Amino acid sequence: MARKKGGSASLGDILLYGAIGVGGIAVLSSLFKSSGAQAASVAPSAATPGGADKVATLTSGAAYNIEDALVPGSFTIVEFAADWCGYCQELKPKLHQLVQSRDDVVLRLVDLTDRNSPASAQAVREFNIQSIPYTRVYGPSGQFLGDVSGPDIGQVLAIIGGR
Repeated sequence: MARKKGGSASLGDILLYGAIGVGGIAVLSSLFKSSGAQAASVAPSAATPGGADKVATLTSGAAYNIEDALVPGSFTIVEFAADWCGYCQELKPKLHQLVQSRDDVVLRLVDLTDRNSPASAQAVREFNIQSIPYTRVYGPSGQFLGDVSGPDIGQVLAIIGGR
């Protein structure tokens, strides 16, 4: 069965595609064993004029402080994703292209590959994330501008749009 375009990995996707969701799926947890593998950190790319890396991993499973990810003077896109998530892999190159095309945009990654990690629990608790990819956008002054569920780069662009 083909997956829907522009979706996100939800409970329905878990059942259809065998993906393991971030939160609210304790019923399925006994069916899956955590591989224990951590996602590789994204190699930082060119720095912003202020010296911050354009793309960096905020965490690969450990608890995090979202404020540590924010880059003053730049739009900060925080992407919550996992290696096993097809929708996340669909969005990733689009976000990287956006970051490379604009000097005022940086990308911070929160790796939720391990559904039992402190980062996964924190994402569910703090942001009520029910599916991934999940993207939060912060303005140059650190203000929260909006969020996007699913691989919709158009919504991300609309949030930073004319700013």
